Amino acid sequence: MDDLFLRLSRSAFRQRFALGPKELSYLTQKGFDVIKQLLPGVFNKMAWYCRTPSA
Repeated sequence: MDDLFLRLSRSAFRQRFALGPKELSYLTQKGFDVIKQLLPGVFNKMAWYCRTPSA
């Protein structure tokens, strides 16, 4: 996982990404601990989409 975040930190795409006011509000409201609990589900969905053959 550390390698993933290291590579993302060097990504030109990632460097252009910034949370908008709506996302920052959600993060502030929910707290980082809640967001961390949601991450496995997000990564599982991403992995599923990556394994799905494109049409």
